[in-house]
Amino acid sequence: MESFWSQFKTDELAFKQTLSEIELVNIIKKDINWHNTARRQLTLNGMTLEEYQNHTVQGSV
Repeated sequence: MESFWSQFKTDELAFKQTLSEIELVNIIKKDINWHNTARRQLTLNGMTLEEYQNHTVQGSV
């Protein structure tokens, strides 16, 4: 979670004009989706969080 918020503040909020509440909620939703489904992480052997969770669940069955 800390990694997400750090990245979010740096990439999405830095140097941008004040956003409306709706714009901010939409950007947060988009970034959470990206963070979970598209962002590959070296600490997860190059998998996305979603891939890693699916891999872990399949391995425990």
